[in-house]
Amino acid sequence: MKRNGTFISYLFFLFLVLMPLTVSAEVVLQAPVVEAVVVEAVVAVLNFETGKQKKTVIYLSDLERYRLFFEAPENTTINNQDTTTTNKKTTFIRLRDAVISKELFLREALRFAIKKPGTAEVLTVLKNLRQRFQTAAAFEQALKKSALSLPELKAEIALYLWVNQLLRERIQEFIFISPKAIESYHLSHLNDFMNKEIKVIETQITAILRDKKEVEKKRVYLKRLKEKVQIEFILKENEISQ
Repeated sequence: MKRNGTFISYLFFLFLVLMPLTVSAEVVLQAPVVEAVVVEAVVAVLNFETGKQKKTVIYLSDLERYRLFFEAPENTTINNQDTTTTNKKTTFIRLRDAVISKELFLREALRFAIKKPGTAEVLTVLKNLRQRFQTAAAFEQALKKSALSLPELKAEIALYLWVNQLLRERIQEFIFISPKAIESYHLSHLNDFMNKEIKVIETQITAILRDKKEVEKKRVYLKRLKEKVQIEFILKENEISQ
């Protein structure tokens, strides 16, 4: 009986010691896992009075994606360095305005039911984009930097082409250059066209005047669109590091 009593006392001792440890382990296992949340910097918010989507938020990452893949090559900085956070304010403003313009034109493309680009068009642009980077590794690095997957980049390209189609149908097809305008430009820029054939001169001047008209018509179009939206600038240019 004494041996049994000792054994029971031993079991009771183990119960007292191990039970709190078991409970502690259960508490640890049941503790909620807190995931890290990445908060993006908001550049601007577009508030619309009409349409299904009343609000569009533009993030700093949208500017970087535009710079990496869609900005005109002449505006791209050397070695594709990050311009949205480390370079001059003018770069930030240029990218911000470009992304805002894209969003406004996208709504117009939807409103006018502009035909969306096909797969072949998207793949052609993707091929050209790859060639903007010196190596395949550089392209992959840009994808990683933009936080875009390849399918997501293709979707962005499709939107880019959709905007271009809108501009062709609503602006470019309504640009006409008269022979009188060509002659007038030629006479005021004679030194620029010395020793050139008349057909070459006409072609070059037509292209110059078309580009000028397109820029002006696009500016007027955007001005009209901006009058219909409230643009709230969250991240200001004076908050961007030089």
